[in-house]
Amino acid sequence: MMEYSIKLSKNDISALKMLFLFLVSIYAQDTYSIKLYFLIVIVFTLKNVISCVIIKQFENHIWLIIFLIFAFTMTTFSFFVGKVSWIEEIKSICYVFIAVDAIYLCMQKPKVFEKGMKMILGVIVISSLYGIIEALVSYNIFEKYYVADYIRGYYGTAQYRIASIFMHPIVCGQIFLIGFWLAYFFCAKMKRIVYLIILCLGIYYTKSRSIWGGLVFSIIFFYFIKLLILFSKHNISKRKLIYIPILMISVYVLYRIGIFDTFINNISERLLAARGSTSQLARQSMSTYTINYIIHDSSVLQAIFGNGMNSSKSWILNSGAFVKAYDAIDNSYLTILYEFGIVGFLMLINLFLKRIIMSISNIYNKNKICNASLMAIISCIIPFYFYDFYGWLPVYVIFIYCIVASNISYYSKEKS
Repeated sequence: MMEYSIKLSKNDISALKMLFLFLVSIYAQDTYSIKLYFLIVIVFTLKNVISCVIIKQFENHIWLIIFLIFAFTMTTFSFFVGKVSWIEEIKSICYVFIAVDAIYLCMQKPKVFEKGMKMILGVIVISSLYGIIEALVSYNIFEKYYVADYIRGYYGTAQYRIASIFMHPIVCGQIFLIGFWLAYFFCAKMKRIVYLIILCLGIYYTKSRSIWGGLVFSIIFFYFIKLLILFSKHNISKRKLIYIPILMISVYVLYRIGIFDTFINNISERLLAARGSTSQLARQSMSTYTINYIIHDSSVLQAIFGNGMNSSKSWILNSGAFVKAYDAIDNSYLTILYEFGIVGFLMLINLFLKRIIMSISNIYNKNKICNASLMAIISCIIPFYFYDFYGWLPVYVIFIYCIVASNISYYSKEKS
């Protein structure tokens, strides 16, 4: 891979734009802020979107483009028949523009795109550091700016979960989890260790079981790939092999002296609390209701093509499955199935399966941004089962950036 400096120059405005779009997305929560965000997205991305359409710069992103066009078409149709509001129509336009802008920037200026990703990582690490402080004092100074109340009622209690600057603990944990893999591949040596510790502590303090599961799953998958690389080489380094028992003994000794006791007890309590909890009952109720509706009550066209973006929220609110404080299906896979039908659902499954295959088939790929993005996407597979990811703008923005970057196999010569 070509070596280059990641120092920011005056010409790298696009990297700052990526950072700005991510930051502004965090607080685009109500009607007024969504309008403002729409204007910002149009102003910042229109030039690249037009350029991308003119030169047809969609290499390796054809399935993403097809899904975006399909999702926008279904949302627009649902808007005209009164199933979704104009807010959802605006959001769908924002989603399309952000994705096309990312595709154009990544293909035309890959170095700048990576700089933008690194700048976002810097914000994620700082927000995780703030989250650790938040956990220690059990208070969030940004809470007063949140439209919804997710953490206010738990101040000063053992049930307190951090949200940092991201409004919701699960959303916060999801962004920290993506940041974990960006930090692993982008950073080196001591900086990597420090960033990973900060992000792991942030993930721990969100107390999100789904994010913990995503972290464990992605780490196991990552080391499975590492083992494939190790055993595919006939000359296995003995020095590397000796690290395994040393690591195992070190962890065991730390465990025996009680270093991990607090973490283990808190994690086990949190996992045991899931059984019979309101969140579990709500998800079961809404999932069962959604599946029954798709199978028995929806029309053939609705089952195949769905009902449009965010149409599931109003449907759940008026259904027998509604549980107070849970106004969504709370499962990205079933939400996609209801809102974009079997077509959208299969496209999402294809996205994940393709990234898993890419990770295994390209085990010798040394492109950092590609590998980081692949692992970030794979780490989302489990958490997405427990919430609706694309309803949260900051998650969507960084997830789209990762999807686009995961298709980079090499750095092409940058066009001026």
